Amino acid sequence: YLRGKFWANVALEMLKNSRPISATVQVNFTVNAYIMTWFVPMRESSRKLFETYRLGMKVGDFTMSMYALGLSLRYALLEGENLSLISRSLKENLKKMMKYSTVCAKLAVLDLIIVDELRGAESEPFAIFQGQLTNDSDLINDAIASSNANNVECAHFRRFYSAFWRADYIQAEASSQVLLSLPSSKRPKLISIYFYFFRGLLAFRRYRENNSEEQLRIGIETICKLEFWSQYAPSNFENKLFLLNAEQYASL
Repeated sequence: YLRGKFWANVALEMLKNSRPISATVQVNFTVNAYIMTWFVPMRESSRKLFETYRLGMKVGDFTMSMYALGLSLRYALLEGENLSLISRSLKENLKKMMKYSTVCAKLAVLDLIIVDELRGAESEPFAIFQGQLTNDSDLINDAIASSNANNVECAHFRRFYSAFWRADYIQAEASSQVLLSLPSSKRPKLISIYFYFFRGLLAFRRYRENNSEEQLRIGIETICKLEFWSQYAPSNFENKLFLLNAEQYASL
């Protein structure tokens, strides 16, 4: 992690006065989307990605700009930004995403489904696809057909996240197993933080329900992951670690 951060900073320093600027857009996106998440507060990552989006639009790198915008909004959502603001931003930008990157539009729809469920609202996000895709199963099948592992994983994460918040813990556990079976899940990324956090909460709850040693093991393994990550970005991980520790104590 620390070596990755070192070389990321080297790359950013080298690109300060670089040409073409499009290279700066791509490197800024990569650094702030996949590396700095592990070192800086989520809110800062969201802000940096939004700056990357604006720069990308300015220089004509529209595809990368859409990726930066989508991740900026996802970071803001998971960081705890006002749900109404996130909902409005997603709706306002869906058409733009469809124009420049349908992949990003599909991910934004998944985020909007989560926001709608948390708000108890219904904004009909699939209308943007004009009947070609009508539900998340269509999105998963579409992603599989196009070999887009990231969209497949995000769609299954949405199912896991939704089941957890509906208190459908059996479905949440089943969804977590599907996620873990995906090869792409082995690579740490933004949703890994939240997947493992909620999976840990789920495991301790399931342990209290059925006294399964396997669930206790999963919960303790999750705490170990959060302890490791907390070394690098306490502001992103410590609060989650405290909650998992509380769940562990409540289970013993």
